[in-house]
Amino acid sequence: PASSTNGAPFAVQQLRFAVSADAARFAYAQVTYYRAPLLAAARFNAIGSQLILTFDQATSGTGAISCAASLQPNSTLGTSPSCTWSSPTTLTVALGAGATVLPAAAI
Repeated sequence: PASSTNGAPFAVQQLRFAVSADAARFAYAQVTYYRAPLLAAARFNAIGSQLILTFDQATSGTGAISCAASLQPNSTLGTSPSCTWSSPTTLTVALGAGATVLPAAAI
């Protein structure tokens, strides 16, 4: 298996599928495995109302998602924060009312 950097495959496997009753009947499939994206950067927007989370490779994320399903439950993001994939590599967290998250905090 090859190592993965910047979205390159982690491993590529050639699979052979055969019919159990007739081994002469088979098909091949290539399966490509990728490692999970890693957080590359986290920053506040210019006015501190949003966290911009950037990942090292494209994700399958699109549109608005549940912050609770994507981030560790954390009241420092305020009441009802909203999370939106603004690109395949960028998750924007609009902080909720009463947010107290600070730079270097674990989210």
